[in-house]
Amino acid sequence: MRKGERSQINQIEGIYPLTPLQEGMLFHKIVEGDSSDYVIQQVYDVNKALVDEYVVQALNLLMERHNVLRTVIMHQKLSSPQQVVLKNRAMEYERITLDLPHSEAFEEKMADILREDLKRGFELSKDCLIRVKLISNTDGTYKMLWSYHHIIIDGWCIAILKNDFIRFYSALEGHKPLAFLKNVIRREKQAGAEYVDYIKWMSQYDKEKGLAYWEKLLEDYDQVAQIAPMYKHPHTEQEMIRHSHRVDSNVYQKLTGAAAASHVTLNAVLETAWGILLQSYNNTDDVVFGKVVSGRNIPIEGINDVVGLFVNTIPVRVRCEQNDSVKTLLERVMMQGIDSGHYDHCSLADIQQRSLCGSNLFKTLYAFENYYVADETEAAKKSIELEQSFVREQTNYDLTVSINTLNNQLNVNLLYNPNQYCEDEIKRILQHFEVVLIQMAENMDCPVKSMELIASEEKNEILHVFNDTDTEYERDKSVMEIFQQQAAEHPDKLAVCYQDEKLTYAQLNVRANQVARQLQKSGTKADDFVAIVAKKSIEMIVGICGILKAGGAYVPLDANYPKSRIDYILNDCKPKALLYVDKKLDTEITQICLQDAIFTSQDTDCKEPVNPAIASGARNLAYLIYTSGTTGQPKGSQIEQRSILRLVRNTNFLAMDEKRVFLQTGSMAFDASTLEVWGALLNGGTIVLADEDVITDATRLKAVIEKNQVNTMWMTSSLYNQMIQMDREVFDGLDDLLIGGEKLSDDHVRMLKEANKKIRLTNGYGPTEGTTFTTTYEIPEGFDSIPIGKPIANTQVFIMNGDRLCGVGMPGELCIGGDGVARGYLNQPELTKEKFTDNPLQDGKIYHSGDLARWLPDGNVDYLGRMDEQVKIRGFRIELGEIESVIRMQDVVIDCAVVMQVDEMGDKAVSAYLVSDHQINLMELRESLKNILPGYMMPSYMMQIEEIPLTRNGKLDRRALPKIERTGSRSYEAPRTKQEETLCELFSSILNVEHVGIQDDFFELGGHSLRATRLTNRIEQAMGRKVALKDVFTYRTPAALSKRLEELEKEAEVAIPVKGGKDIYPMSSAQKQVFLTCQMDPDGI
Repeated sequence: MRKGERSQINQIEGIYPLTPLQEGMLFHKIVEGDSSDYVIQQVYDVNKALVDEYVVQALNLLMERHNVLRTVIMHQKLSSPQQVVLKNRAMEYERITLDLPHSEAFEEKMADILREDLKRGFELSKDCLIRVKLISNTDGTYKMLWSYHHIIIDGWCIAILKNDFIRFYSALEGHKPLAFLKNVIRREKQAGAEYVDYIKWMSQYDKEKGLAYWEKLLEDYDQVAQIAPMYKHPHTEQEMIRHSHRVDSNVYQKLTGAAAASHVTLNAVLETAWGILLQSYNNTDDVVFGKVVSGRNIPIEGINDVVGLFVNTIPVRVRCEQNDSVKTLLERVMMQGIDSGHYDHCSLADIQQRSLCGSNLFKTLYAFENYYVADETEAAKKSIELEQSFVREQTNYDLTVSINTLNNQLNVNLLYNPNQYCEDEIKRILQHFEVVLIQMAENMDCPVKSMELIASEEKNEILHVFNDTDTEYERDKSVMEIFQQQAAEHPDKLAVCYQDEKLTYAQLNVRANQVARQLQKSGTKADDFVAIVAKKSIEMIVGICGILKAGGAYVPLDANYPKSRIDYILNDCKPKALLYVDKKLDTEITQICLQDAIFTSQDTDCKEPVNPAIASGARNLAYLIYTSGTTGQPKGSQIEQRSILRLVRNTNFLAMDEKRVFLQTGSMAFDASTLEVWGALLNGGTIVLADEDVITDATRLKAVIEKNQVNTMWMTSSLYNQMIQMDREVFDGLDDLLIGGEKLSDDHVRMLKEANKKIRLTNGYGPTEGTTFTTTYEIPEGFDSIPIGKPIANTQVFIMNGDRLCGVGMPGELCIGGDGVARGYLNQPELTKEKFTDNPLQDGKIYHSGDLARWLPDGNVDYLGRMDEQVKIRGFRIELGEIESVIRMQDVVIDCAVVMQVDEMGDKAVSAYLVSDHQINLMELRESLKNILPGYMMPSYMMQIEEIPLTRNGKLDRRALPKIERTGSRSYEAPRTKQEETLCELFSSILNVEHVGIQDDFFELGGHSLRATRLTNRIEQAMGRKVALKDVFTYRTPAALSKRLEELEKEAEVAIPVKGGKDIYPMSSAQKQVFLTCQMDPDGI
C-alpha cells in the first residue's frame, strides 16, 4: 500500500450504513440533482461583534464534539450507500463585511447571500455538510447564516449546535485554553452516545413486526384527506411560508386543564383537533395525516444530546364512530399514539407500501415542536446571544401544522406552499382550528358530530350575507294570473312561434281558455294532474297554459320515451286526462287532441276575452317532472306555481322583460323548459320553438337565431361544447347564453369568450327539485375557474355536514332552501321524508341535493361532484373533469368524455373517449399525457369515436358509449424465445387480454401501478428472477422486458475465478477504506 493511500485511510473514523430516512433523502438528491430540497438555512441576529479567531475555533470544536458533522455520503459503485465519518474536518466558514447605508439595502444583500448559498447546495460525497457565514455591516448589524443538509441533522439538533457554539465561543472569549476545551469534549464523548449507536440499534430493529402493526392500522383506509385550495394562485419562486397564530390564553389554559382531567396529553388533544378539522374539510369520519416524531424514544443513554438525523414521519389515523364523544375519540387517539410509539422507527416508504393509498397516504403534516433545553448553569455563562431571525423551512407537503408551547403560550403555525394557498385561506383554516379547540376545551363530553365547526361571525356571514337574496315578487299569485296580465298588456305582441306558425299573447290566451274549459268540464281541478305529450309544437304551449288555467298541473311526456317508461309515469300520477297533438297513446286514460280542442270553436281570433276562473293559487302544483331514480324507476318532482314565479319574476341572474326572445332547446320533460317558457310568457317576451335536428346543427341553429332575433338561450354544457366546436360564431346573435347541467369545459368556454365579447355567458346550476336554477355565475373574462355561483333571488343555499353548517372551504352536501323547493316526490313518502327535511337553521324545508360543494370566500359555491358517485380508483379520488381538460388541451383532440368503468376483472378504470378530425395515434397521445397527468389519473383505456353521444336532454349518454376493445396499438408480433413467450402469457393473464405480442405496451393494455406490482411478483414466481418495479415502467413491452432480464442476468455474473468453493469474497476493512477513499478523491495518489 502506498504511503498516500495509507494516510487517507487513516483519515476515516468509521463507515456505516444509511438509515432508511437518509436513504430516501439520498435517492431524492440523486434523482433531482440540483434540487435545494433538504437544505436548511438559519439566520441568527448576533448581539455583538465576534472575533474571527474564536469563531473558527468554536466551530471546529463543534465539529470535534459531534462526529456526524464530519460525515460524507458515498453511493457510487457501491452495492449500498454508506456514510463515512472522517477523523478530522474543519467547518467551512466565511466572514462577509458590508458597508451599506440603510437597513433596506442590508436586507436586500442578505437575501442575495441566502439565494446564492441555497443555489450552491451540498455535494454529499465531498462537501462539509454544515457551513457558516458571519455577515457584518458598518452600522453595527451582525448576522450568522448556518446552512446544513438535512441528511445529517434534524430540527432537535439545531438547538444543540447553537448552544454548544455559544458555550465554546464564550469559553474561548473568557480565555479558556483550547486544550482545556478539547479535554472537556473528550470526557463528554466518552460519557455520552454517538449517532453510530443509533445506527447499530436500528440494524437490530424488528422491521417486520412494526410494519405488521402499520398494515393493520391502515388496512381498510382507502382515501386521501387534504385541505383543497380554493383558488388557483400565480406562480411564485417562494417555496414555503409560515403563518403563525397564538391561541387565546384562556382557551390554552382550559385545554391543558381538560387534558389533565381526561388523563391525556396536550399533544393528543391537538392531534385529535387536527383530525376533526381534517374530517370537516373532507366530509368524512375517517382521516389520516402525517406526524413528525423525534425518533429518540430508544434505550440509549444520553440520546437526547446526540446530533444526527433521528426524526421520522408516521401516519396518524383519526376515525370517528357514530356516537363518539370528544373524550372517547381523544382516548382512542391517545392509545394509538402510545401503540405507534413502539413502531415509529419504520420507514414511511415501507409503511406506505403496506397501505392501500401508497405514497398518497396523507397530504398534511402535523408536528408538535419539542425543543432541546440547555443546561441552565451553562446558559448563565454565555457571553453572546444568537436570536433566530429567519429559517428556511421546507417539507414535501403543501400544508404542515407546527405547534409549540414556548413562553407558556399555545402557538399554532401553518407552513404552506404559496403556489397552492394564499394567506387568507391559511388564516381561515387557523380560525376553524381554533374553533375546534374552543369546543374541545368547553366540553369534552360533547358528541363529535354535534361540534360547531365555525365561529358565529362566519355563520352569520353565510346565513345573512351569502344568502341575502330576498326580493319582492308576486309570491301569492298563480302563474296564469301573471300570464293573463301580460296578455292584457301586450295582446298583439308575439308570444310563441314554431317554424312559420305564430301566436300573439291574445291568441295564445284565447286558445288556452278553450283547452281549460274542456278540461274543467272533464272534472280537472286544483292539483289534478294532466299529462301532455311534449312534442315541439304551438299546441304544446297552448296545452300547458290551458292545463294551468283549469287549475291542473301538467305532466310532460317526451314522445321518444320508451312505452314502459310512459306507462309507469301514467300509472304513477293517474292524470285526469292526456293531451296530445297528432297521435294517441295506447292507454285507457281520457285523451284530448289539442287540435280538436282548439279549433272546435269558430271564435279563435281573440273574440273570447273572458278568461275562465282560475281554480289554483301560488301554493298549488304547476307541473310534475320525472327524473331518474335510484330504484331503477323514475321519480316525480312536484313543483308549485310560486316556485316558477320565484325563478322568472324580479330575479337577479337575468333581466327578463318583453324584449326577451328565448329559444327552447330541450324537451318540455326537462326542467330547463321552465325558464325558457315562463321566462318569456310571464314577462311579455317571446318563446321560439325549434326541432332537435335544428338545435344540434350549428348552421341551422345560427339561422334560427338570426331569423327570429333570439337573444337568450339555455343549453347543456355537452351540447354547447359540440356547437361551439362546430362554429365559434353560432351564438353571435345572442345577448345571454346560459349553460350548465353538468361541469363546464374551461376550454370550450374560452372559445366563446375569445370569439365574442358581447355575450353574457352564465353557468347555471340547479336540480329539478329546486326548480331549474339554484345558483348562477356570470363567467368573467380571464377566468381561472368556474364555480356554480351564488344563490338566485329568494333562494338559500346551505352546505351541510349532517345538521351542521359547513364553513367556507369545507365540503358538504349542498342543501337548498327558499321558494323554489319542490313539494316532494309523488307517491314516495319515505324518499320525500329523507330528501326534504325541516331546515335546522331557518324556517321552511330544505332539499338535500346529494351534490358535494363548498363555499368560496366571495360567496360563490364551488361544485365538487356527487356524494354518492365519487370516482375513486385504487385509493385515489379522481376528478374526471380535470382529465378531460388536459386531454382537450391536446391539439389533435376536438372533444372527449372521460368516465369511470369497471373492466372484466372487476377493477375500476378511467376510460377516455376521443373525438378528432384525424386518426389519433393513441401511443403518441398517451406519451403526451404522461407529461401532464400523474400516473393514477392516466386513462387505462382510450378509444376514438365519431362524436360524444348525448341524451335527449343534451347530457352525456354513458350507456351509448361503446365498449373499448383492449388490444395493442401495434401490429401483432409473436414471441421469438421461451422467455418472451412467458412474458406475453403473464401480460395476458394479468391484463385479461388475449394475443399479447412482444411489442404491446403493458400500460396501453390497461396496466397500472398495482398490476405492475403483480407482474413483478409473477415474473419471480414463473422465472425465478426478480425485476424492479421501476423496470416495468421503463421496459413496458415483453420484448424490452426480456432484454432487461438478460442484462440483469449478466450483471449478476461475477468475473472472479472460483476458489475454495466460494463465489464471492467480502472486502476486508482496509479494502473498504481504500475503496471509499478513492471514491471520495478519484484524483488522489
